Amino acid sequence: MGLVKKIRRGWSREYFRKNFLLILFIAFIPGVISGIGINWFGVNELKNGLRERHDSQITEKAEIINDQLDYLEMSLSYWAFEKRFGPELIDRNFVKDVTETRDMMQMLRVLQASHPLIKKVELYLNKDNQPLLFSPFYSEVSAVDYSIYQPSLSRGYSLGWEQVDDRSNEGGTETTVLSHAIPGSSQEPFGSLNVTLDQEKFGQLLQTLKPYDHGTTFLINGQNETIPPAVPLEETHFVSALKNEVVQLDNQEGSFVFTYNGDSYSVSYGVFKRVNDTWTYVSAAPLSAITAPIELVSKSIMVISVTGLGLALVLTWFGSKKIYRPVEQLIERVQEEYQEVDSTKQKGEFSLIEEGFTHLFQERQRLKSRLNSETPQLQKSFLIQMSQGYLYQQNEQQLINRMENYGWKVNDKRFRVIDIQASGTEELNQSFITSDDSLITFSIQNVIEELCEKYFHQYSVLDNYDLSVSLFLIEEDSDSALIKDFIQEMTAIINRLLHMQLIITVSERTDQVKRIHTLFEETRQGKYQRRFKNQNQVLFLEEVQQRGTRSYGMYPFEVEREVIQAIRNGEKLQIQNHLQLFLNQLVAGAKTWENIQMGMLQLFSRIQHEMLHSDIHLEEVYANRNLYAELSLIKEPVRMLSWMEVEVIDPYLTHLNERVNLETKRLIESVIDYLKTSYMNDISLDHCAEMFGTNAHTLSRSFKKMTGVKFIDYLTELRIDKSKQLLSGTTMKIHEVAEQVGYRHSYFNRIFKKSASLSPSEYRKKYG
Repeated sequence: MGLVKKIRRGWSREYFRKNFLLILFIAFIPGVISGIGINWFGVNELKNGLRERHDSQITEKAEIINDQLDYLEMSLSYWAFEKRFGPELIDRNFVKDVTETRDMMQMLRVLQASHPLIKKVELYLNKDNQPLLFSPFYSEVSAVDYSIYQPSLSRGYSLGWEQVDDRSNEGGTETTVLSHAIPGSSQEPFGSLNVTLDQEKFGQLLQTLKPYDHGTTFLINGQNETIPPAVPLEETHFVSALKNEVVQLDNQEGSFVFTYNGDSYSVSYGVFKRVNDTWTYVSAAPLSAITAPIELVSKSIMVISVTGLGLALVLTWFGSKKIYRPVEQLIERVQEEYQEVDSTKQKGEFSLIEEGFTHLFQERQRLKSRLNSETPQLQKSFLIQMSQGYLYQQNEQQLINRMENYGWKVNDKRFRVIDIQASGTEELNQSFITSDDSLITFSIQNVIEELCEKYFHQYSVLDNYDLSVSLFLIEEDSDSALIKDFIQEMTAIINRLLHMQLIITVSERTDQVKRIHTLFEETRQGKYQRRFKNQNQVLFLEEVQQRGTRSYGMYPFEVEREVIQAIRNGEKLQIQNHLQLFLNQLVAGAKTWENIQMGMLQLFSRIQHEMLHSDIHLEEVYANRNLYAELSLIKEPVRMLSWMEVEVIDPYLTHLNERVNLETKRLIESVIDYLKTSYMNDISLDHCAEMFGTNAHTLSRSFKKMTGVKFIDYLTELRIDKSKQLLSGTTMKIHEVAEQVGYRHSYFNRIFKKSASLSPSEYRKKYG
């Protein structure tokens, strides 16, 4: 009875009935027609379609691979012409010059990480017939290696591809190498930069030329040789036959059907124009394996369609229920939301769903309205951060994106900042309103916001809480002409209502978002150029600069930021240079000694502010000295600069370095303890860095600095020492000893012999 009730309830719904009849028609009658069509016409069309799809996909993906190889060739050419790889490289003594050797190895590691297809980058130097090799570590080249690297210097061209034996693989497989003679501009090179492709990643990239899981793809160079990575062994004969077929073709690119062992393949081929060579890519995808099931299915469709009417009815019922289920669930959710259990008796399914979506749209509109009401506050917060320099490190595009996210339209717009400073409070009768600076500023802000609605389209008003307000404008073409009218009306209203005078500083216009911070700084400082009279004054900084009344400004803010940044980086030479430049600009723009002294005090205040932000307790560094008083007593600019470096900055940097060295020492001690207890496990530099909350580069540099050896060398020496103890003091088998110290057997033999100059078995015989 329950099943019958469900069927009746489903059939009573209009959408379900239409859905059922439509599916029945689709499942039965079109099946017969489609079966005949597929059987007679579909197979050939499918083959042609597959070939066309195969060709188009191969062409697109081949362009991607070709772009990758082009980028790699251009990058290597750029590296080869770097100054570091110039003629003076041959005269360097890499044994004595440890710093240069370390920098060269670091640079090669950077180059190695610059492209995902690069497995390693090697620098080969034929130095006084004593070849040297950075791979990336420094070593001398043996006779065998010499014969591998030297031919690339005499081949007649600087940049080229080669197929060489992979020395890191015991199987003797070949690998693809891109090399460039150095110096790049020299006719008589003395070395080469060699980039070895990661065969696994290169092979994965080549596999993208296959549009299906089945099939094969490979490359042929100008000498009709297959370029690594090699194809699987079971495909060798097929690839060889296909390669011979492609080599005999006259066209450089195209497609054809290739038959091999009774199977048909859609083959597409083309060329990669490489420097000093031409590569041919070949991609083959099986056709017969795809079309055979379709032929069988098309015939089966005709039989099943004719004889399966009864089955179609049953399946259509369940299919309709399955398709209708999302609609039914949606209706149930709508009914739960509105608690209208019997609403389907009066309304269709989609009428009820429409009401639900209408409700959601109304909710969306309410949320949008609420967001719009919060947008001005978000804009002000962003401007405050920008005006205080917290966004100085972000680039132009990042700032533009943030402003657009906050609702501003900044494309093809210019920006201006107007500073409004109230004065004359000492002449006012002390009342409830005028005696409170914050209330006065609030009143001025309200007046400005009301007037801005009348004059401007995009603006934001910031309360500076010091009887001053900053107005930020995003100007349209017509706004500039309205500024003077706006200032005149605003001044008249505030003079009348608050009986106060205004000092208004108008910045220049800029079309760069990154200069907005500078505009705020200029308007704050520009108002100090006013005349010392109690009257309304308007300063247009563009006009002031055109009149030449100031060359560097009252205070070199740009140089101050450079000084602070140099202190953050701990770069003493840059600190000295920027301090000297700061003093030069300060003295050039000052009219009195007081200007210079106040400028230096301001700089000292900013430096001390930066020290406090670095979590340094100043009393520990300066022993509670009154540094402001000491600086105030100095009456010579050069002595002030020297005092700033010796008495303020040097002690701070020394204290900061001591704290960093102590933390580094504790970190390395913890890492060494971990290595001594876990050397038998699979340990890597990245693993240790993650475990101790740092990054691999910092850990590697700190480990070498504290211990004098590299991380991997220390771990290797620790494991070899443990293995020597086990070889000489136990009867464990050699492969067991290898596993006990964390190595595979084959790798253990090589690394042990390299370290002890004896194989493990020879060491046991000698010392066991």
